[in-house]
Amino acid sequence: MFAFAQPYIPSDNKKALVGDKAISIFIDNSFSMDAINKNGTLLDEAKKRAKEIVSAYKPTDRFQLFINDFEGKHQRLLNKEEFTELIDEVKISPATRTIKEISARAFDVLQQSGIKNKQLFVLSDFQKSVSDVQLIKNDTSISVKLIPLLANEKSNVYIDTCWFETPVRQLNQLEKAACSHQECFRKSIGKQFY
Repeated sequence: MFAFAQPYIPSDNKKALVGDKAISIFIDNSFSMDAINKNGTLLDEAKKRAKEIVSAYKPTDRFQLFINDFEGKHQRLLNKEEFTELIDEVKISPATRTIKEISARAFDVLQQSGIKNKQLFVLSDFQKSVSDVQLIKNDTSISVKLIPLLANEKSNVYIDTCWFETPVRQLNQLEKAACSHQECFRKSIGKQFY
């Protein structure tokens, strides 16, 4: 009988948390999430992934959805069905939040839940201006998972100005035009996402 048993190595400092879970999922709905990748917009991909995350949990687990707008309706834990309905309402917004603000908001709701097994998922394109990951409050009771979403790479060349060399246009005549363009080098301005 013991021949088929797998090895067991007890861990002194790790205990498996059993029971219900409280899961907080942040969906970045800032303007940058309107960027396109092979699956559509980044926001659509984030919503799809959030639904996939929720489907992996038990029906008794509780979920919090929140977005950059920090609305009151996102301040409570929901069941799977309520959570899925709320995801469908998420739209692009001009609001932005830092990772520090996001984690602090989630930690407050998760700590008040009274549930021991707590997790935070952050679905974002992690723009440099808001990605202060090093400032996340260290809370060992909450597992934090950052899920980056990447857009298609865009060319950094654009036309700045275009003009004709002669002030008068003539019908069916070739025109000489001149253009100036700007080329933005990643070395000088940096990439906008990770």
